[in-house]
Amino acid sequence: MHRLESFEEFWGNARRKVMKKRARKSWDVAVRDIAKRRGWSRAMAEAWLLYKWVMYNKSPKIMATALKFVPHPSSWLNGGGYDDDPKEWLDGGEQAGRQLSAADKFREENPE
Repeated sequence: MHRLESFEEFWGNARRKVMKKRARKSWDVAVRDIAKRRGWSRAMAEAWLLYKWVMYNKSPKIMATALKFVPHPSSWLNGGGYDDDPKEWLDGGEQAGRQLSAADKFREENPE
């Protein structure tokens, strides 16, 4: 996936589409940080970050949160939300992750 395409997919999965330019910069920094810390390629870091973002945004906890209280995409990235424990997002159970094609694809391609 091309760098711009992965960011656009990230943006397309955002519940709050605000401050896109700031989110793009935060995305680049987060991808670079993840790739460095984990010893991954940029493409792998983008895929993992996108998986975590979709999982977060489709989680029962976030879906039940009033939109004005959902963090901006740049805030989530800058705060390292991708390193949070997903159990915090899945208050309603594991089925949220099952709804996500990007999440399922990442799991299939990258078994632990």
